[in-house]
Amino acid sequence: MIPLLAAVMHVALVVCVFGFVALLGGDEVIPSAMPASS
Repeated sequence: MIPLLAAVMHVALVVCVFGFVALLGGDEVIPSAMPASS
């Protein structure tokens, strides 16, 4: 209903998923996204 609220929730969800994948070993999923992590 509220575009701003929806955008914030979407960003939060993406960040949570990205962080979860990174903790599981995101080097295989996103090898070039964060070169400093490895």
